[in-house]
Amino acid sequence: MANLNKRGILTDPFCRRCGKEIESTDHALIWCSKDVEVWSSSVFWSLIADWKGLYCDELLRWLLSKVKMEDLEVFCIVIWAIWRERNCFIHQKKSRAAGETLDWVENFLLEFQNTKRVFKAKKGRNCSMSQLAWCPPPRGSLKLNTDAAVKHHSNFIGVGATIRDGDGKVIAALSKPISGIFTAEMGELLAVREGLLLVKFLKLSIQWVEVDASNVDFVVNSTDFLGGFAGCVIEDIKALSKDVGVLKCQAIPRSGNGVAHTLTALAFSYREEKIWQVGHPTEWNIPQDVQSKIIHLPPFCVQAGRPKKKRFKYAGEHGNGKTRNCTICKKSGHNRQNCKNAQPCQAPQPCPSATSATSKRPRRPYKCRKCGEEGHNLQKCPLASEVGGTT
Repeated sequence: MANLNKRGILTDPFCRRCGKEIESTDHALIWCSKDVEVWSSSVFWSLIADWKGLYCDELLRWLLSKVKMEDLEVFCIVIWAIWRERNCFIHQKKSRAAGETLDWVENFLLEFQNTKRVFKAKKGRNCSMSQLAWCPPPRGSLKLNTDAAVKHHSNFIGVGATIRDGDGKVIAALSKPISGIFTAEMGELLAVREGLLLVKFLKLSIQWVEVDASNVDFVVNSTDFLGGFAGCVIEDIKALSKDVGVLKCQAIPRSGNGVAHTLTALAFSYREEKIWQVGHPTEWNIPQDVQSKIIHLPPFCVQAGRPKKKRFKYAGEHGNGKTRNCTICKKSGHNRQNCKNAQPCQAPQPCPSATSATSKRPRRPYKCRKCGEEGHNLQKCPLASEVGGTT
């Protein structure tokens, strides 16, 4: 606080709550008269009164040797609550009594511990490995698979969801980035909520939801109420599940959730929400905000039965599968380039016309224009010299 005052950011250096002393970090968190009312009502006042130090960080190091780790967590939450009360008083002109502040600390710590206990994976509780691949739901029903990907040093996560019917056909798929830094469990919960929102937007009804995190399906199926942001997301999931008709949420291995996992990777490539609508039921009434994000894939047909192996064509085979004979030996199975009966090629003979065209032509003799004989021209003609010169 004093440094902000030196740089001119704070014009009044005194505490805005008590107005008696210069506001420093130690005064704002511990020694202000409003803070003393909170500390004196807590179990830490006897330790703070005996402390002879000057700075708040020294008090924390001193408490490490005096109290347990659980009590130190409570101490840190009280400091946070005091700082929160200071900001509310300065910006919103609101304040509450010391007893109400300590009640808020107790309720917040209880919600935090309940959420931490539920999300903690229990030893020996693993999803069944008997289902190594994705299993389709019964005919006439739909199944939702969701997944989330959390990357370090990234300010968003990727979620993916796919809806498939009893034949394994993809009805719709979703790939979406969500801004924020979340844990893996929180990302899985957000993925389930986004998948259920997609189902509700498309006005579908699903019966099963599958994730690849065992602790997520446990908290979704639980009837306990959880506080905090995770509790709000879980309540949204339960409400959406009731609207779309979900019967069960279960955990499966990663090998059975490959499509949803691939869609999470696309979220980091597109950096925007994408919805693929593969099936085209006529009863769908899609909202305009969702319609603008849908990518219609061209219809395709998959042949029933075992896929055929790719067969390479032999030499001499036609494109339609019929064979043709070699032009040299008239046998099938090869062409003229691979024929063993082909005669070795002789050296090509030069073309006579080409040779005569490239050779030097003989020079034609000159004829005299005076006498018509060859061997001389008009200047050397004897008849011209007798007459007295050339004309």
